[in-house]
Amino acid sequence: DTTKIRDLIAQKKFQSALAIARSLQQKYGTYNVVTSKKLLTDVQTVVSNAQRNAEQAKLYASQNNESLAISYAIKALEICDDYIEARQILQKYPPKPVQNLRAVLDGNKVRLEWEDRVKQDFATYTIIKKVGVAPTRFDDGAVVESNLSIKFYEDESIVSATPYYYSVYADRYGIKSNLCTTISPVIVYSDVSNLQQDFTLNGVKVVWEAPQNVKSIEVWKKDGPVAPLKAGDGVKVNCDNKGFNDEKCLGESAYLIICNYEVSGRQVQSRGAKIVCKPYENTKPLE
Repeated sequence: DTTKIRDLIAQKKFQSALAIARSLQQKYGTYNVVTSKKLLTDVQTVVSNAQRNAEQAKLYASQNNESLAISYAIKALEICDDYIEARQILQKYPPKPVQNLRAVLDGNKVRLEWEDRVKQDFATYTIIKKVGVAPTRFDDGAVVESNLSIKFYEDESIVSATPYYYSVYADRYGIKSNLCTTISPVIVYSDVSNLQQDFTLNGVKVVWEAPQNVKSIEVWKKDGPVAPLKAGDGVKVNCDNKGFNDEKCLGESAYLIICNYEVSGRQVQSRGAKIVCKPYENTKPLE
């Protein structure tokens, strides 16, 4: 029991610790009296301090002063995390739902932004996402990030050609607002990654990593430093899902690499990645 009391104190659960300490005192009143009395006094002092703040919170709640009621209730919980009356006051004033949740595609990631209708004191934000359908509950989906104090987030953990819905809610010491959810799914059609020129003595060799769910990849080429703008602009270069070897390249050339996806029976293309290359010069031995 004494070990449990120490664990509760470490978690700032002083009301629970006080209840166990009093029970032990009644059961073993003559055992280790000095130490037991000091433990009870120390714990009671902390609980009394939390109680003073909770009483202030109750006073301001009775006056409909939401801001100060929340402020003093949180002061009580910061001292004593299991002070029930302070948490009940917070439940009376749950955080307001966020508004205008927007999901913007930014390359191969999704940037989320939102706003608050009013100032949210002591509130943090949690983001959840779900594939295919919108979340309807706090546990309906995967938690992307929690305890955010800022009103934006960039999600890079996404799979190409997959429809994601996002929800955001405000949280104040475990008291949650309603969900705010994106209206339509967010779908990213990723380009190749780790795009780089590899060494070869015959023309130009380029390698990359293909994104998930890609159906095919095509490469378009133009002589000079300016890459093609779209498919069909320039000369098509044969490639596979790992890269290409353009043996006909004799000078500086620019390439556009496009990923093709199949969604509901139709083809969707990525924006395209670009790279400018020149053939490596053949080395000659020193004489």
